[in-house]
Amino acid sequence: EHQELLAEYILDERKKERKTQAQPPQVIPDIPVEKKLEQLLDVISLYPNPTLHAQAANLFLKNGKPDEALNHINETLKARPDSPPFMMIQARCFLMKGEDNLAVPILEQLYFKRPYDSNIIARLAQAYHGAGETATAKELLVSAINRDLERGYKNRFLASILCDLK
Repeated sequence: EHQELLAEYILDERKKERKTQAQPPQVIPDIPVEKKLEQLLDVISLYPNPTLHAQAANLFLKNGKPDEALNHINETLKARPDSPPFMMIQARCFLMKGEDNLAVPILEQLYFKRPYDSNIIARLAQAYHGAGETATAKELLVSAINRDLERGYKNRFLASILCDLK
């Protein structure tokens, strides 16, 4: 009699476990970018540091404010001038402002450090194109695509960018 009750209890517990596992996870509503930025700027005013400035720069870029983003990323680069992620943010600021000629040397430096990074190659091609060096952009993309093909990798991302260049 006790064994039957115990078996029934175990069966009920397993059913409960399956029900909780089958339910989708709860979605936490995302805080608007403006609110995140406001909170972050409050923290930076009390505790300025390079990482927080970089986060603020990213949020300003999301809001389409490259000048404010550039101010913050420049603060970051004072402390860490050779940091590839921070250099990329700076290059993105220049690209968003339409100052492609200022983004080119930064992206070339990043490309030298990370020659297989598709994101860097794509941004560098974008900067070359924006600076009026479309032939250089195409050469860069073709070279990267061919190098990837030799490694057995088809880079559709770079190929799509090459197709978009006029």
